[in-house]
Amino acid sequence: MATITNDVALLKARLKGLGVTVYTRNGVTVVRTATRRTPQKQSLKQFKHRQRVRHAIALWNAFPLWAKPHMFSPDRKIAYNVFVRCNTPLDHVYLTRRQSMHGCALLLPGMRVSEGSVPPVEYHFEQLEDGRRILLTNLRTGIDESVTRPLVARTGREWYDLLVKGRRNPDLKPGTVLSVYAITQQKDLDGPRLSVTRHEVPLLREDHPAKGFDGLTFYTHKGFLALYGVDDEDGGWAVSLYRQDKGDASPQTVATTCTLYRRYTTDRALRAAVKSFGKIEDSAPNTSPDPSL
Repeated sequence: MATITNDVALLKARLKGLGVTVYTRNGVTVVRTATRRTPQKQSLKQFKHRQRVRHAIALWNAFPLWAKPHMFSPDRKIAYNVFVRCNTPLDHVYLTRRQSMHGCALLLPGMRVSEGSVPPVEYHFEQLEDGRRILLTNLRTGIDESVTRPLVARTGREWYDLLVKGRRNPDLKPGTVLSVYAITQQKDLDGPRLSVTRHEVPLLREDHPAKGFDGLTFYTHKGFLALYGVDDEDGGWAVSLYRQDKGDASPQTVATTCTLYRRYTTDRALRAAVKSFGKIEDSAPNTSPDPSL
């Protein structure tokens, strides 16, 4: 469920026919998937688009309130709007009405977790000699390229010295926040769900403690910053930069090898979704629903 604190009259008008409920509670506007069927008939094309929008909303709702994505755009849309706009074009996935009502969501390749004009952090998976996988970024550590080891940075100042001092990474300015998103695909009786956490380290010349990363460890590898402990094939990670003073962030997508979503892109998944929502004018592919969805 998403909460929005500014005027959303235009948003209400746009979402009216998408199977999304918009209401105000205690002065806060709330957006969630509708709990009843869309009353009017819809074409299969309309249904597919509505499924995309519903899923983008479910992705937003998967982020805890304290860890919502940093989303900024030149047209000054609120973060929720920017997130839905960025993630609606992702692959079609088809969830049943019950799964949608229960907030089910799938980890998709290309899922955007931050947006803005700060230069992006580049990263990709690599495998170390011990067989463990790392997420290697393009952020320089200044440590010899032949060295692969954990980084011990206990304070914001130590992180600042590691990444910012000496303009080692020119795009990193004092006060930039290094954000790490960790997303895990889960599946329970109601369907697929996402567990999301976000860890942040302000890059400041201050000796405040740097919080831990819940099982994630930063390494230096080939002279670059790397995230160690990313072996979960059903997980996804992203490293972003956030400028609170500027109200800006880097555009980042999740790195993942999770493939569970493919089960929800098939004709069989579409048929199950259509049957659960009903009132679709066009006929969906004639296949039997998959009882495991």
